[in-house]
Amino acid sequence: MGNWSYRFMNFMRGRYGWDQLGMFLMIASFAIEILGRIFRSSIVYYIGLGLFFWMLFRMFSRNISARVAENQKFINIRNRFANWRYFRQQKRGGRGGYNGGYSGQQGNTYYGDFSKSHEQAARENNRASKKGGTVYCYYYCPNCKQQVRVPAGKGKVRITCPRCEHKFETYS
Repeated sequence: MGNWSYRFMNFMRGRYGWDQLGMFLMIASFAIEILGRIFRSSIVYYIGLGLFFWMLFRMFSRNISARVAENQKFINIRNRFANWRYFRQQKRGGRGGYNGGYSGQQGNTYYGDFSKSHEQAARENNRASKKGGTVYCYYYCPNCKQQVRVPAGKGKVRITCPRCEHKFETYS
């Protein structure tokens, strides 16, 4: 038994292997194939079969850079659907609903609880703006969902997440 696993490991050496897009293609292909069988549609069945062979092609491919690029595009698209509230808010210019950019009202609460309530952060921003201090915008890292505070009114800024070191651009 160990001999077969050793042969398979040798065969897979230098090949791309498994990733998120491969997992999605496998699940989608099986679901589409089952639907094709249920509705007795050979076209739908062959579409599912085609997705399965595409998954196998990607898994055994030696062109790793192309497969990584495909997977990254898939992850970006998947994140747009999974985090649509975040991207919708970012598309509007990265500003929140009130008080100079506190972004808690525009759906960023989707990623977790604030360390401060909406009212408490709004009061701090009002106090800071009256004293001539800094007003802040609050954003979430698209990678790890860590809350990040950025000074408001700086235009387009590049933010580095303190937790995961992910860099993203937004407007403050």
